[in-house]
Amino acid sequence: MKNIVLVFMIFLSFSSQGQSKKDKKFQKKLDLKVINRGVDFSETFVVENNFNCQACSNVEDNWRTALFEEGLSVGNWYLENDERIYNGRYVVQISRNSVTILDANEGFNTVATLRFKGYGLLHIYNTGDNPEKRNFLIRSLKTFNP
Repeated sequence: MKNIVLVFMIFLSFSSQGQSKKDKKFQKKLDLKVINRGVDFSETFVVENNFNCQACSNVEDNWRTALFEEGLSVGNWYLENDERIYNGRYVVQISRNSVTILDANEGFNTVATLRFKGYGLLHIYNTGDNPEKRNFLIRSLKTFNP
């Protein structure tokens, strides 16, 4: 029994160490810059695609999935009389090299930004390590919460 517990503890230490290495790799590769002036992670987040391209239709679904996987509540938006209605407090605007979070309760003021290098492909595709990069960005946002 002691051996099983010891093996389990060693496995946990290696798996958390590996995650940390992967996050460090993503940090270096993306050259991530985070500004977070206070986000309440118990509130609902609504993703909005700010890409202007035909091939970018998966952006909102990909980010909703990542937010959900990281334990956040996810809402949606819809059009009513040509006006966007958001079912959530925070609007997560996805652009090519940035993610901007606006607070609907505070007149859509910016409360957090993530800026990074790249061509925006991590938003569009679910191939390679793109899903893990999206999750890393969300974890980073949580880490920098005041």
